[in-house]
Amino acid sequence: MSCEKWNTMPDEQKADSFLRLLDPNHLPVERESLARAAIRLVGDHRDDQVLRVTEPERHRARRVLTDELLGHEPIPPARSGRRALDQDEHDRHFGVVRVHGDSGAIFLTSLLVSYLDMLDDVERGGTTLGQAQWTDLLRVPTLVFDFALRRQASAFPGSDFRAPPLLHADPDHDAGGDQFVPGRPSGR
Repeated sequence: MSCEKWNTMPDEQKADSFLRLLDPNHLPVERESLARAAIRLVGDHRDDQVLRVTEPERHRARRVLTDELLGHEPIPPARSGRRALDQDEHDRHFGVVRVHGDSGAIFLTSLLVSYLDMLDDVERGGTTLGQAQWTDLLRVPTLVFDFALRRQASAFPGSDFRAPPLLHADPDHDAGGDQFVPGRPSGR
């Protein structure tokens, strides 16, 4: 994002454009922390199912989830140590703001926001992933919720998600040979 665009952007939009993540040293270490957050998110209909809704519904879900993350206190950037300074530099480059609070809730909410952003990015720009790789990638949030809630691994047919738009069609790119080309049936 250009400096000019950033300087003219309203503060609310600036705050919304950063991905809020936990400090790597404060990731959830117990399933129960994830379970408490997952139960609440499922109850509020803000769980892994938000990845399967229409684009307008995804945008509404992202706004609600982002508003929840905005309520967490940012961690000030580290002041000393080469490793800490490198981490701060990487965070600035990738638009990450580190926050603290309920580690399970922040982890799951950040996961969903990042996936919603990824879906929008792929809608706009395409991907080189084939259907098998795309489905594997999109299974991750469901597998995390399955783990947190101790539920049987969810059935996850590849048809839950429509094929991603491709940047190019290269039949040798996908080892599974199921590369998707817009406008051509997948054969599955």
